[in-house]
Amino acid sequence: MNEEPVAGSVRTSIRRELHRSRESRYDYRLHAVLLVCSGRSCRDVAALLDETPRTVQRWIQRFRQHGFEGLRDRDRTGRPRVLSEAQWRLIEQDMRRAPRDFGFAEQRWNAGVLRKHVRMRFAVDFSVRHCCRIMRRACVSQTGIANTITER
Repeated sequence: MNEEPVAGSVRTSIRRELHRSRESRYDYRLHAVLLVCSGRSCRDVAALLDETPRTVQRWIQRFRQHGFEGLRDRDRTGRPRVLSEAQWRLIEQDMRRAPRDFGFAEQRWNAGVLRKHVRMRFAVDFSVRHCCRIMRRACVSQTGIANTITER
């Protein structure tokens, strides 16, 4: 079979989709364990999934110790989220509209406008840098003729 290599941006989009939710991350790890159980080495599986061999070894160890439950995401430590999932969905919906619909002079979203919008709507003060990350995660383009957002 003659296959063309997948472009880097497509690969990145696929990886983002694989890591999108707890359930998809669980399925991803389960697939890695299945490949190892089918006779592939951790190193081969790691190369196939673009992970480190140590990561795959950890998944195997967690599976051996805790079964299927060991492959599920653990509760994350660290700073709790400032916005709820519903609020994040509202931000994404808002970014599908023009900033002018919310009283801004700009035609397209940029990190500064998003920062002001989040501050006004939710009384949360994100840094401009964090707003850049939010826009990247939501696939919002800050350049070009029109504001674009793609489905995740």
